[in-house]
Amino acid sequence: MSTASAAPADVPMWKHKLLTMAAFYKDCHHEGNMDKFFEVYPAAQSLQAQVLALSDPSSPPEAMSVAEAPEPSGLPADTTEALKKVGGGMITEHQEGSDEMKGLTDQLKQDPKPNKDSWKDKINKKREELKKKSAQIIDEKTDSAIAVIEKLPESQRDTAADFWGNIASGFLKFWDTIWTWLQNVWQAVVQWFSEMWEKIKQGFQEVGKAFVSAWNWLKSLF
Repeated sequence: MSTASAAPADVPMWKHKLLTMAAFYKDCHHEGNMDKFFEVYPAAQSLQAQVLALSDPSSPPEAMSVAEAPEPSGLPADTTEALKKVGGGMITEHQEGSDEMKGLTDQLKQDPKPNKDSWKDKINKKREELKKKSAQIIDEKTDSAIAVIEKLPESQRDTAADFWGNIASGFLKFWDTIWTWLQNVWQAVVQWFSEMWEKIKQGFQEVGKAFVSAWNWLKSLF
């Protein structure tokens, strides 16, 4: 079991903060209330503006302004790169889950005689799988980040934990937008209306744009 599932009272405060953040994300995402998460772990204003721009189809992710992140003052370069690598894995694995959903909708489109109820069940099952997978990814990446931070002298661990917290909460802001678009895809299948495929196509276009923007943001960090 991941250590991010609980935060014993005797752990250092920096570690407790990261474990608590991971656990709180899982609760909020399960409830479908990420607003509550961002009330506690708000993203930087510049990042919020960048994510908001994703709702404008005319704004290509490559042209969006880069979100600023606090400089991890005093941290070794190999530590920041290691934490960014963990963050990259977090994005990649969420993107793989999104691709699985797209693959499922592609199968639906190719089904010559689709059964509405059967496909609704398949889509809803995949939705729950992605929700559980996201929770697992956040647990695992939190553990990986902690392992990186524990290699540092104690005097640098708080700063490194804050840096990882910025990476995690920053990506989750993108993921919240991506999840909303995926919800639109699921809803299109559930409603089974005549313009379903146009809605699904638009949804995955926006999902792809959001992932590109998330990668650009991560690469911009110190």
